[in-house]
Amino acid sequence: MSEQGIDVSEAQHHGHHTINLFVDGVGVTTHAHRLNGLQIRELGARDRVHGFKTEIVSGHVRVIADHEEVELHNEEHFRTVIEIYLDGELVISRLKTLTGRQIRELGPADRVDGFETQEVDEHGKKKRTIGDTEQIEIHEHERFRTVPNNGGPGATF
Repeated sequence: MSEQGIDVSEAQHHGHHTINLFVDGVGVTTHAHRLNGLQIRELGARDRVHGFKTEIVSGHVRVIADHEEVELHNEEHFRTVIEIYLDGELVISRLKTLTGRQIRELGPADRVDGFETQEVDEHGKKKRTIGDTEQIEIHEHERFRTVPNNGGPGATF
């Protein structure tokens, strides 16, 4: 029993104890037992809240939707990520600004060297080629593809 006459274990079950979490490697605390993806990001760096998703990296690694609530556990790790499509597959980036080469590096290793990166629309139509050293800001669910760079049209030298 505590001085206020409340059993300490009872108080812990009603959300009165602190849960220590890590967001992008930085320790944060909350009194909540359940938070959604957006609320977890809001515990971390302000510049990594909007335009990002929350990925749980303790146990079963997966992306948590902004409105999906999850049960929090002490010492759990989360990180902020951006989901984009590369060659039709969902891939995850921790950075908001990437080069054409860095985008390809999010996919299979055998599609990096000798390839170029193209931004495409939802129908797979090429919008533009992104150079290996050209930096662009990526956005949630943008679409990119890798194509062989054989010196033909659009090849970068």
